[in-house]
Amino acid sequence: MSDNQIWYRYNPKKALTDAEREVMAMGYPYVSTTELGPGGLLNEHRHHSNNTHFVIDGSIIIGKSRDSEMRFRPQTVLPYNLVNLPRGVDYMGKAGEKGCIFVEGHKVLSPATADRFEERETIVKVAEGESMEGAFPAVEHK
Repeated sequence: MSDNQIWYRYNPKKALTDAEREVMAMGYPYVSTTELGPGGLLNEHRHHSNNTHFVIDGSIIIGKSRDSEMRFRPQTVLPYNLVNLPRGVDYMGKAGEKGCIFVEGHKVLSPATADRFEERETIVKVAEGESMEGAFPAVEHK
């Protein structure tokens, strides 16, 4: 292990869901489930890799944004549908009246996304001296 590289693995105490495995099979190897309450917000942000949101319950409106305002092509995403977002695009979202549960999937795991996934206990850090089997690094944006 490199001194400054942090390595992760999926939490062995928390099995991946069928929906998370489905998103992985679509080519997004880094996944975690997010739950938003009714009207819950995804504040304006962007990712440094292509990402997807696969809705499994409720609904969410996702759209490209500027200056914390949804301005371009907002799209309502219903259960069993997904929206793919290219890297570097600012976007935001708002959950529907019943809230929303979705699987977030990424092509590349950034340190910021790794922190979020670790807070959800989807992934855990690999401790020094542990086996590297199944481990993956968070990659800084270039």
